[in-house]
Amino acid sequence: MRNSYLKQEKSKKKFEEALKMDEKNSEAFFGLARLGEKLKKPSIYQNAVNDVLYNNNDYIPGLVEKCRMAINLQDFDLLKEAYTELLKSDKKSIMGYVYWTFYLLVNQG
Repeated sequence: MRNSYLKQEKSKKKFEEALKMDEKNSEAFFGLARLGEKLKKPSIYQNAVNDVLYNNNDYIPGLVEKCRMAINLQDFDLLKEAYTELLKSDKKSIMGYVYWTFYLLVNQG
């Protein structure tokens, strides 16, 4: 248990160091997002995803991650917002339609 915690802290420090070198490093933000998801710390997860999209609000991988985050947080209003933004940015996004379908199934059964 302790060894796992130390690995997670080490990972977090590496992602933060990468962000100090390049504030727009989307891979480091995604790493932090995954770490926040794994640690079940939604604030880390949300901040990382929001920071990616702050730098580039129509960045397709960031919008897909926002959809994943919304599902993990069970925030279906956020999911609707995210898949709408995703489909607005790329009308042919298969993942956008997957998340739209998921939203419809959850909300309308």
